[in-house]
Amino acid sequence: MAFKKKIITVPFGCVPKLAKANNVHKSLVYNALNFSSNSQTAMAIRKQALNEYGGVYDTKVIFD
Repeated sequence: MAFKKKIITVPFGCVPKLAKANNVHKSLVYNALNFSSNSQTAMAIRKQALNEYGGVYDTKVIFD
């Protein structure tokens, strides 16, 4: 069975910039952009990625 998962894609090199701007580790940025975490920090990272770093909503197919 396959289903689509919503993610945010950002241009190459933006994840370290997002991590540095928010004083967090890169893994937290990856989790935020993949909607794996839903904390206040994760929501702020997603908003910043969309508004300041050229991020766009995307989907990826997950096979189960």
